[in-house]
Amino acid sequence: MQGKKPHKFDVYRGGLNVPPKMSTMRLEKAYATDTRLMGVVGVFARWKVTYYSAPEKEEDFTQFFYFETEEYGFEEYASVCGDDPDTVQKIESNLFGGLGGKQVPITEPELLFMLKTFVDFNLSRKMPLPDKRDEFMHLISNPVELSTPEKAELMRKICTPIENNYQAIHYFLMRLAGKDFHAAAYLVKGDVLLNQMETVPISTMVMNTIDIENAGTESTYMAETLLDCGEDYLIVVNELKVNKDHRIIDYRALSSLRISPQEASMKLRKSEYVTGYNFHGDIEIFEKNCPDLVRQAVASEQEAGNLYLRFCKNNDHVKKRIFRLNDDVEGLYFVSKGQLIAAAYTLTSIMQLEHELKTSSIATRLIPTSKYEFKEPLIYEYISSGIEDFNEFVDLIRQDQPEGPDGKK
Repeated sequence: MQGKKPHKFDVYRGGLNVPPKMSTMRLEKAYATDTRLMGVVGVFARWKVTYYSAPEKEEDFTQFFYFETEEYGFEEYASVCGDDPDTVQKIESNLFGGLGGKQVPITEPELLFMLKTFVDFNLSRKMPLPDKRDEFMHLISNPVELSTPEKAELMRKICTPIENNYQAIHYFLMRLAGKDFHAAAYLVKGDVLLNQMETVPISTMVMNTIDIENAGTESTYMAETLLDCGEDYLIVVNELKVNKDHRIIDYRALSSLRISPQEASMKLRKSEYVTGYNFHGDIEIFEKNCPDLVRQAVASEQEAGNLYLRFCKNNDHVKKRIFRLNDDVEGLYFVSKGQLIAAAYTLTSIMQLEHELKTSSIATRLIPTSKYEFKEPLIYEYISSGIEDFNEFVDLIRQDQPEGPDGKK
């Protein structure tokens, strides 16, 4: 940071066998994603460092931290030594690409405070820290403390601005489901009892439907919340009151009902659009010739091929009356040897994916073979099925379907 002495690395005393090889470091850039209300925060830090072996030479050292606020704490860590923008961009996309948040600049004390907070989270629960501990533990050997106003300012930075009452309610109930009461309290004004579902384990809010009861400067809403509790699902009916500043001023969990995974699946049903191609190529050719498509996606290796999942660039789906967990997915590509599949949940999105392929440098290697509209998502079932050909998978699904009154499956 400008006007600040370079941070001196201390040898971390606490079990590490190898002290850091770096002698000094100076923070050049740091940001956090404003996704704290989603229950995750991505943190990026790029330092200028010198090494004991060559103190006259200053190099880049980039760190990536992935913090989860409900169960896993300090979940993932990655780093890049030297000037390697392609690798930095790839890690950044894979770790933070699915968060949908903005990059908010943070200070060195804010960075170190968050790191210490989540290291303590893991250690207090006897959970392992990510690998490469020697690259980050020395940073918190002299803990940084923030004042109460400074902590409030950091929280403001890492929480997206609340723009409507739907957004406030969705995020509030989402944080309650994760037992993340610190973030839930950020959305509250006044005295509101948060832990009204003590017997329910940490859960994931997969769907939430809001209806307004009374509108005004203080509006009352009813929300039907579908929670994934691990082994089963729970529907909770909530009543909430929200003021004109989009803050929760009253909340009551009125009733709850356990339902089966099959019943939950019926509630979550929505169309999936899939286009299949014969692909005269493989994963390596796809990545080499379509760097822009790969760069926009979160890539993962699957048994049958590579999945490239594309998320929306923002979390505007949280501002809608009905929230679904996977509405932040714009679409995906699944690439294996000889086949490429594009899938999306809306006609607009699948047409966009098709257009990208048609105008890409692999267009001459692609032959469209099929187009489907499914009444419920099947693409992930196909990816995990072990079946290499998608059309063969669809034929097997058809054989398992009962005939309707018209004799059609």
